[in-house]
Amino acid sequence: MAENSTEVIAGGVVLAAAVAFLVYVGQSAGIGTGGATYPILASFRSVDGIGLGSDVRLAGVKVGTITGLDLNSQSFFADVTLSLNKSIQIPDDSAVVISS
Repeated sequence: MAENSTEVIAGGVVLAAAVAFLVYVGQSAGIGTGGATYPILASFRSVDGIGLGSDVRLAGVKVGTITGLDLNSQSFFADVTLSLNKSIQIPDDSAVVISS
């Protein structure tokens, strides 16, 4: 019986480590941040170098992701939807720049 309890404990530890790893990977990839964001729309002449899921950074720190890329049929500019963390409030007079 002692062997079974040891195996169960070892299995539980392995399972807990696997779950912890999956949570870590999900948070690193930005999965599960759910309703903690708000959208901002920006227009650009060209969006070369970015795509859906690209990071939005402020002072080098990730503050959101690109969640939409559409062509504006009236201006022929690319409309980009940014989803920013609610904890980061961007002033209305801010400029958005694409850089690499």
